[in-house]
Amino acid sequence: MAINCTPVALRHLQADMITAEISVRVVHLWERKSFYNKEETLALEMLLLDAEDNLIQVTIRKRIIFKFKDRISEGHLYKLSRFTVEANKGAEMATSEELRIYFAYPTVVREVHNLSIPRYGFRFVDFGDILSERVSDEHFIDVIGKFSGVGEVKPTKNGNSWMTIYIENIRKEKLACSIWNDYVGLVQAFADACKSSTEPAIIVIRCVQRCKWEGEPRVITTRHATRFYFNHAIPEVEAFLGELYAGQEPSNSNVISYISSESEDMLSGDNLSTITEIKKCQKAGRYVTLATIYDVDLSVKWYYDSCKHCTSKVVKNDSGRWVCKKEKCIGSTEGSEISIPRYQVKFRVIGADNEVSEFVIFETQITSFINVSAADMLAALEENGRKDDMPDFDIFIDKQFIFKVEIHPKYNLEQK
Repeated sequence: MAINCTPVALRHLQADMITAEISVRVVHLWERKSFYNKEETLALEMLLLDAEDNLIQVTIRKRIIFKFKDRISEGHLYKLSRFTVEANKGAEMATSEELRIYFAYPTVVREVHNLSIPRYGFRFVDFGDILSERVSDEHFIDVIGKFSGVGEVKPTKNGNSWMTIYIENIRKEKLACSIWNDYVGLVQAFADACKSSTEPAIIVIRCVQRCKWEGEPRVITTRHATRFYFNHAIPEVEAFLGELYAGQEPSNSNVISYISSESEDMLSGDNLSTITEIKKCQKAGRYVTLATIYDVDLSVKWYYDSCKHCTSKVVKNDSGRWVCKKEKCIGSTEGSEISIPRYQVKFRVIGADNEVSEFVIFETQITSFINVSAADMLAALEENGRKDDMPDFDIFIDKQFIFKVEIHPKYNLEQK
């Protein structure tokens, strides 16, 4: 029996709707790869934009990629129908929208050419919101800025590499961007080209995540979704340049700082202590200790379910909604249909004084080291039928770290 589909704007989509037809442009397209096998594609991910400037993410699951992979191209216009609409949750959340589209085998894809829809549909986030941590770290964001600094390329313990670049907005606020793995060579080539250029270097970065690294809010590239646009002649760059040089002539010099080391001094301003001293301390605060990870506690869950509005834990109420345990959070009253997995891995460590202890390390620190969020890790395990398994954290074993240890008056002192 034929299904009659009704044209709707993206903002009118509802969960479980199956009779909608949407007219959209594919503004971003990438392959989500397996964490365990870089050659294996788990899903095709897309961002769609409609004529009303609404944005939504689309996921095409592994089993039906073959049907659509050669029929959809980034930048092209389509009419789509007979798809499913579900809650936006799981791996690689590229928008903050409540809903996500999933293709099904009967999904109809028809290319068109007469729609007036912008090419990119960026969702730029203000640096002030990133630096003050008002932006969630659970979904991807876009940033734009003037290229102002670049650090050294550094190797990681697992054979990859990373570097930090800095971009500047029109208010002269600087944002650090951590660049990982395959993106390093791309950015380094651009930085090298800037050395001999007198033109302002403008960078647009699509699909990065906010994180906090060594106490500094910044953004970090994703595994596969991030896209760089260097000095592209696009309206967004032209608008940025217009604001940057409003009322003045553009400068004929492009000043890029080449930074020998962007890492802060971990010991500065903190209390350097042995593990024995930390165990005996009676004062809340932050302490620094040198220790080696020698084991992972496999008896406890490696992640917790967190609130979509903050990082606090959530529990399910009788209605099946996730309710935040933080009283002042909006999630404590309204609840949510989804929760966000976040790392809480318990490691066993031995200090320089040969004293052993257990440290719980959370989302930001784990993600900054392995460049995979807990949500992506859990999704990868589910795809491989290993949802209840502990991920492989062997990369941390026998590694020595400088730990910043938070001593909390309630959880550490009162409960000993």
